[in-house]
This record gives sequence, C-alpha cells and structure tokens, in this order.
Amino acid sequence: MKLSRKIFTLTVVVLTLVAMSITAFAVTTNQTPAELLAEITGRTVDSIRAEKIESGSTYGGVANQAGVLEQFRNRMLELKKSVIEERVAEGTMTQEQADTILKAMEEHQLTCDGT
Repeated sequence: MKLSRKIFTLTVVVLTLVAMSITAFAVTTNQTPAELLAEITGRTVDSIRAEKIESGSTYGGVANQAGVLEQFRNRMLELKKSVIEERVAEGTMTQEQADTILKAMEEHQLTCDGT
C-alpha cells in the first residue's frame, strides 16, 4: 500500500510539473504576425491568413485594411524587441548588435505603410 501511494504521489507531482512547464512555454512563445493580427482584430487566424492570401497582401496590408495598422506595427515591434532582448540575454547576440538592429527597426517603422 505504501509503495502504491508513493508511486501515485510521484506521478501527480510529475504531471503537475509537466503541466506547469507547458503553460510557461506557451506564455513565453512569441506570436506570429497572423496570431497577433487575429488578436487585435478579434478575428480567427485562419480568416487573417485567408485574406492575406486572397488579397496578395502582407499582414501589414491586412492590418491597414482593418484600420489597425498603427496598433499592429507597435505590437510587432514589441515582439521583435523581446526576441532581440532574449538573444542578448542568451549571449547569442551582443548588446551592440541588438542596438543596431533596434535602431534600424524603429527607423523602418516610421515609413511602414503595411506593404
């Protein structure tokens, strides 16, 4: 009996840890442009992708058509910045490289019209 309880308890602990790991991974996973635009517009990812394909446009173009280009650009910039910050923290990119990339992204965003 005691061995059965120990095995059961250990199984519950392991399953709990696995469930928490999956949740933590999901929170830190970056969104795709389609997922981000779906969240902003309240539409489905599939409908966003379909519109992009049918129109031959970019996700920025779809955002522009929906009237949310500014919000989409700002959120995409935030996501890209977080990826760069992660790479600096991991040591796969220097802070100097990150600063150069961030500066270029911010400059390009000023002229981004969604195309």
